[in-house]
This record gives sequence, structure tokens and C-alpha cells, in this order.
Amino acid sequence: MEEIEVQAISLDALFASEGLTEVDLLKVDIQGAEHLMIAGGKQALSQVKALYIEVCFERFYDGSKTFEELDHLLKEEGFKLRSFSEPMLGPDACLAYCNALYLRI
Repeated sequence: MEEIEVQAISLDALFASEGLTEVDLLKVDIQGAEHLMIAGGKQALSQVKALYIEVCFERFYDGSKTFEELDHLLKEEGFKLRSFSEPMLGPDACLAYCNALYLRI
């Protein structure tokens, strides 16, 4: 495995720099950093109506959060789970990951 560094900004900083005040749908696929996006995007997420986010049922990345943990964080931000995409299964035929649709309640 190889570790690489990438530049990143918080979701709040992105919304501020782009002047975003309302977003109908935000799609998130950031390879295990979803909880960091939530932590750095509380103001921005309050302006999002729907969130389509990849969730993992197992830990694939160091420090990542599982679906249950992300679901809890998103509920705290005013979102409710509405549906899942077709899940991908792991080699043991158990749930691995899928996309989840959350709507602001």
C-alpha cells in the first residue's frame, strides 16, 4: 500500500468560497473520510436538502466510520435515511458498502 497526501478544504470553506447558500443534492464519495466532511461541514450541511453518500458496513480505511456511526452523525445534522442503492457484497457474501440517500427532515 502507498500513502499519498492530498490538499483538502472543509465543506464549510468550500460552500463559503463558492457562495453556495442552498444545495438540492450533494453526492459524497470520499473513501472513508465521510465523518471528516460532516465534522467540517455543519454549516454547509444545514443548507443541503438531500445527501447521497457512500456508506460502508465494514471498516475499509483506517479511522473511517461504519454505516451505523455515519447514520448517527447525519441524524444529528437533521437528516433521515430514505433509501439504499443496491449493496455490494464482500468476499464473505456479507454487506460491504452501498450508497445511501438522506433527506433533510
